[in-house]
Amino acid sequence: MGRKRSIDRNALLDAAEAVVRRDGAARVTLNAVAAEAGVSKSTVLYNCKNKEALLLALIERRIAAEENTANEIRAALDAAPDSGIRTRIALARREMSEDDRAVILSLSATIAQNNELAAPIRAHYARVLDEILQTSTTSDDAFIAFLAIEGLHCLERFEILQLDPDRRRRTLDDITRLARRGLTRSESEGGARCAV
Repeated sequence: MGRKRSIDRNALLDAAEAVVRRDGAARVTLNAVAAEAGVSKSTVLYNCKNKEALLLALIERRIAAEENTANEIRAALDAAPDSGIRTRIALARREMSEDDRAVILSLSATIAQNNELAAPIRAHYARVLDEILQTSTTSDDAFIAFLAIEGLHCLERFEILQLDPDRRRRTLDDITRLARRGLTRSESEGGARCAV
């Protein structure tokens, strides 16, 4: 039986992620992705012109997935004060799977060597930070809380620091308290109290 002539883009990206997990992003080849997906190399080329385009599509899909989850959290917050940082804290409380960690770690090494692959990540973080600052009662506290969350993510993603679940929860509770400081300050100025 021959290889399929076409493939859904998400199925192709699933195959690419499987190759990244197995071989690392630096070793991804269009042939390896084609073999994993059960399609011809020309089918992969039709969907993604080259390896860089394939990796870029993977990065953009991961960003879109995170933004979709953030949108769901934000909708549940119903435009509450500090919704930007509260959304980031809620995202940080979610456990990252080992598969996700492996893909992100491998992609990070490749992104560090290719400025074009970093462009959508920079744009994503610019949007996130803008939302945090625009929705914050006190932007300084929210900004510091954001940096703390991202620092924790970095240490975890690169497997430099792995907190036990209780310590991780307490750390995120501390970051939440930091973000709440702005709410507490606004209360004394007549603002409404809102839980993070």
